[in-house]
Amino acid sequence: CGNEGQYLLFIRKTALRRAMLYEKENKFSVVDGVPLVSLLNKTRLEGGPSRFSATEEFRTFAYHTDGFDVVRALKEGLEITGEKSFEDFDEKFLCIDANWSYLYGPLLSTKPDESLLSIRKRFLQLLTKALSPIEAADVCLLLVEPSSFVDPVKHFRILDLKNPSKEYKGGFSFKWH
Repeated sequence: CGNEGQYLLFIRKTALRRAMLYEKENKFSVVDGVPLVSLLNKTRLEGGPSRFSATEEFRTFAYHTDGFDVVRALKEGLEITGEKSFEDFDEKFLCIDANWSYLYGPLLSTKPDESLLSIRKRFLQLLTKALSPIEAADVCLLLVEPSSFVDPVKHFRILDLKNPSKEYKGGFSFKWH
């Protein structure tokens, strides 16, 4: 992670299905020119594994964050998601990372840099708009905070995007080998 932050976005599968039904009933299929709900459905529900832990984005997240233990972080902050176990969370949510938003999203970013806060915020706004109406814990964000090389603690936050004041803050030490 170095001096940059990284994030993973978790979307409840039922929220995506609800948004797809809403789009079909209201003939509303694009947000700012991009069919985000359809893209999520094609790349994640129809074309992806049944558990997000089997996706490439999830498996390689630790490489992009200097060995951050994403499963441990999610287990610590599980209360934000409303699920009782990591296994339930893994089955009921899908996962996308910043690179997905650059490949399929509505924002042109010539510098794929997850730490560009303005790009991340705008993508999250568009995504929550596309998934509207969302309910509590339908869209959760795991944000690994930027850290320095000498800081022995990786700090992270897990937020419910419906209610951003509902957040879990954590951190754990790691050792350089």
